[in-house]
Amino acid sequence: MAPTSLTKRALVLGGAACVVAGFQAAPHVLAGRFGSIKFTPIDGLPGYRQIAAGQVSSGVDLFAGLDGGVPAPVTVRAQALRGDLSTALFPNDTEAGAVQMASFSDFYCPYCRVMTERLFALDRDGVARITWYETPIFGPASEFAARGAIAASRQGGYETFHQRLMRSSVRANPVYLRQIAEELGFDVERFTRDMNTDETNDRLEHAAALAYLFAFIGTPAFVIGKTVIQGAVSEAVLRQIIEIEANGTA
Repeated sequence: MAPTSLTKRALVLGGAACVVAGFQAAPHVLAGRFGSIKFTPIDGLPGYRQIAAGQVSSGVDLFAGLDGGVPAPVTVRAQALRGDLSTALFPNDTEAGAVQMASFSDFYCPYCRVMTERLFALDRDGVARITWYETPIFGPASEFAARGAIAASRQGGYETFHQRLMRSSVRANPVYLRQIAEELGFDVERFTRDMNTDETNDRLEHAAALAYLFAFIGTPAFVIGKTVIQGAVSEAVLRQIIEIEANGTA
């Protein structure tokens, strides 16, 4: 099964679980200088909590395909990741003072396009260290774009590629991605090979397993420390959550 299918089915089934879990725990309210934030514990993931957020894009019918179940590679991997979820989410070390943050996005999710600039700004400011997870849910163009982003990261050009493609109205395909790689000064042949390696497949499956484990219903979605956010939110809210996580105040 293609990585896109793995991701989409993970989001479908995970979303159904999220709807159920959302009614099983009473929220905890924390007031801050940007207003009150309601935290709800996540069943089955001790220590993690979620907040209600803004709009989410979904490339699937959340009530379709449930009879087939989640593909075994996703569920098996998700259960393996559950044992050390923090390491699975945040495999990279971070500098002092920065909070670890995971971002799940699709290049053709309109809300992701808005959030991208906010996230890179936080990363540049040094307040958050972001791990990017490609979560293609809008079909072949999304998967091509996701594979291109992973290939670009292997040449140290993830941010440049990400921003270049996020600002484009052209739907990704192999020819177009090669053109972008050439424009950005990448080794184009290496870029093309890296789009289709086992390592790239593994990264897409890893992202799908995490999306399933957190019951994400679409993109964008984030994990900031121990706080899960589904949907687009303001930079002010992001910074408040980062501050809360950094200070351990909730």
